[in-house]
Amino acid sequence: MKRALVASLALAATFACVPQARQGTTFDVFADFGVQTNPGADGFWRYGEVAALGDPLTLYQILDTTSQPGVDTWLNPDAISVAPSVGQNVSGQDIHLDNGVFFPAKDVVHMHPGASGQFSVFRWTAKDTSDCQISGAFRSLREEAPDTTTDVFVLGDGMVLFTDSIESNADVKKFGFTLSVAPGDFVDFAVGFGADESFTADSTGFSATLFCPTASGPSGAASP
Repeated sequence: MKRALVASLALAATFACVPQARQGTTFDVFADFGVQTNPGADGFWRYGEVAALGDPLTLYQILDTTSQPGVDTWLNPDAISVAPSVGQNVSGQDIHLDNGVFFPAKDVVHMHPGASGQFSVFRWTAKDTSDCQISGAFRSLREEAPDTTTDVFVLGDGMVLFTDSIESNADVKKFGFTLSVAPGDFVDFAVGFGADESFTADSTGFSATLFCPTASGPSGAASP
C-alpha cells in the first residue's frame, strides 16, 4: 500500500513538472501572410492604405510577384515606386538588394509608406472574444545610407496603443501589451513617412504575433 502511494505521488510530481501547452491561437503576421487573396482566405488579416490614421482602410488590389523576384508585394494601381505597399520574402533565403534594402527570409514582413503620406497598414480582425497578448517590433530594412525615417503605430479600433519613430537603420522599436477584443474589433499596424515627409528609403520591417487564449484559429478550431 505504501509503495503504491509513493509511486502515485512520484507520478503526480512528474506530471506537475511537465510544462503544459497553453491553449489558444497564435496569429503571426509573417506565417499568415496571404499570397492569394486580400483579405486572406481566413479573413483575419488584410492589407491596405489610409490617407490618415482612423480613415477607412483602402485594400491593396494587386499582388506583384515580378518587380522584385522572391518577394510578393501587395499594392494599388496608383502606387508610385511600388509604394505604399506591404510584402514578404517568399524565396526562403535572405535577399540583399543593390539599393541597400534587405528582405529577411523569415519572421519579418516589409512595409513602405506612400509618396503622398499614405500609411501602409496590416490589419488583424478578431472573430472571438479574447484577451490577446500582442507583441512585435518595427525596424529599418536598410543596410546602407540613406537611413530609414518612418513613424510607426499600433491602433485598436482606431485608438493609438503604441507609437514611435524609426530614425536610423539601426533602430528597432518593440511593443507588447494585452488587449481585450470582441468579434469585429481590429488592430492596425501602420507605417507613415515620418517627420521628414519623404518616402525615400523608408523600407520598414515589421514582425508581430497575437496570442488569443479563447480565439479560434484559421481552421475554425482552437489550436494548442
